[in-house]
Amino acid sequence: MKLKENLTIHSMGDEFVVISSNPDDFKGMIKLNSSGAFIFNLLSENKTQEEILAKLEEKYDIDKKTAEKDLSELLNFFEKSGLMYNG
Repeated sequence: MKLKENLTIHSMGDEFVVISSNPDDFKGMIKLNSSGAFIFNLLSENKTQEEILAKLEEKYDIDKKTAEKDLSELLNFFEKSGLMYNG
């Protein structure tokens, strides 16, 4: 799974907003908290799932099981929201 192209993230205080410059790919915006934005940015850098898990464990001082659960939930949300594609 990869993020669709033309997506950008913008900071709005303590929240972040993801928008697309191509409305055919994704319409609207998605609000994220800081950890969601952290994961979004890692996905934008084409980090693997294992790399993202390691970064989550390090940054948030959580165990691998918690990191896997949180990442899985966010990736499912991104997919259902139309932000990702198989590729």
